[in-house]
Amino acid sequence: MLAFSLVALGSAAAYSDMADRRERRIQAGLNAAACLDTATLMAAKDFFLNGTTTVPEFGCTVDVANNIGTGNVSLNVTTSLEGVRAYGSKMINLNGL
Repeated sequence: MLAFSLVALGSAAAYSDMADRRERRIQAGLNAAACLDTATLMAAKDFFLNGTTTVPEFGCTVDVANNIGTGNVSLNVTTSLEGVRAYGSKMINLNGL
């Protein structure tokens, strides 16, 4: 009886950890997408935005490479949520907005 209880509890703990990690991966991906949209708006509002910035609401870091002469802006987003990372990137042209 004790062995069965230990196996059952171990299996339940493993399943719970797996489900928790899956939810964190989904949330980290959603945070990365929201951060990328926010960074796009930031670049559209600030023509001279360049370098690295953070968006604390989504727990992300945005690397901005702005070629001011051509209007091309490259955005790379990294989000971390309790040890789970998600990435996103986007290239926009500010002259076409």
